Amino acid sequence: HYGRGKYFFSKPAQRQLTNSPSMSSSSSASTNALESLLGSKLMKSTTESVQTESVSADYYFLYFSAHWCPPCRGFTPKLISWYAELKANKNVEIIFVSSDKSLNEFNEYYSTMPWLALPFEDRDRKAEISAKYGIRGIPSLIVLDKNGELCTTKGRELVSTDPKGENLPWKPRTTAQLMDSLTLVDKSGA
Repeated sequence: HYGRGKYFFSKPAQRQLTNSPSMSSSSSASTNALESLLGSKLMKSTTESVQTESVSADYYFLYFSAHWCPPCRGFTPKLISWYAELKANKNVEIIFVSSDKSLNEFNEYYSTMPWLALPFEDRDRKAEISAKYGIRGIPSLIVLDKNGELCTTKGRELVSTDPKGENLPWKPRTTAQLMDSLTLVDKSGA
């Protein structure tokens, strides 16, 4: 089953992935999923790009932010510190999705960040990604696993409550998991 907003790729791409013998490896599928979502190239710096197919992580964090946004400018340094510590122990990647108003603003703000970015010029893709994940305000940080499955849209809050990323992927627990963690007793207390 494929839930709305749950995977990177479209229904036709999902059918192609599940029916294609060449897509047996989850690494290939996740690479295609990432490329389908973000396009064929990402920015590595304000002057360098990298092929999306070369990016591999267990978790992808999409960081929606802008230089003109005071809460973003406050959160970004915290996220940079958190990322540096987390990257030392976990295979993660953050991708900046800019809401800046100009290329100059984007370049100025992005030059302070140690991670990848969606090219500023790809405004249509930025709008599609924002709509797909219901981004209504910034800063926002969503977490996707290596297979493109949405883990949470509450990454910004969870960075503060789980500063070492010990509880990644931050997926809500299922009813079965919650029930397994309970001790049920009858009226007598037994």
